[in-house]
Amino acid sequence: KLGIENELFQSDNMAEAIQRLDEFDLVMSALNLNLTKDLEPYAADFKDWVNRGGGFCIFDACNGSFYQKFVEWLTDGVTMHPTGCNGFPDRVTNGWVYDTKPGHPLRNFPMKVDYECSQWHCLRKVEGWDIVSTCSGKMGFHPVTVVRNQGRGFVYVSSMQQRWRSVAADLRAYLACSR
Repeated sequence: KLGIENELFQSDNMAEAIQRLDEFDLVMSALNLNLTKDLEPYAADFKDWVNRGGGFCIFDACNGSFYQKFVEWLTDGVTMHPTGCNGFPDRVTNGWVYDTKPGHPLRNFPMKVDYECSQWHCLRKVEGWDIVSTCSGKMGFHPVTVVRNQGRGFVYVSSMQQRWRSVAADLRAYLACSR
């Protein structure tokens, strides 16, 4: 719940959620929600909402088949590839997360995400996405959390579960600045 008022919608009542999108600042995907399958009929609605100033957040993004196609629909084909560390001898699995230097506002404003959490897979660095935090790989650092500004809103993707109150505070402040 991240310390903010929230409302839970299941994938079987997305039509109601779509009708009420403008009531919400942020939409946060639940763990293992298959965005590509469950939200495909609503991709254009979510895209319009993001462009008008909404923040769409995907947490625990370890399985690209669950979200990659949906992210492409949301961002006009800007891909987000998962598992950037796969195939490397020093593959990071459940490693520590590092801040970028300088630190990205989404980890520092108005609250510092000071719990160095572990993460599962990395994301490949892709043009058009700002890196918020990275893995701790030996062969270079790969994104763990990224954000893409779009219209007056943003799309946020992280392989971490994001269970800290500071994350919600930072997302809301970032959204206010984006608007």
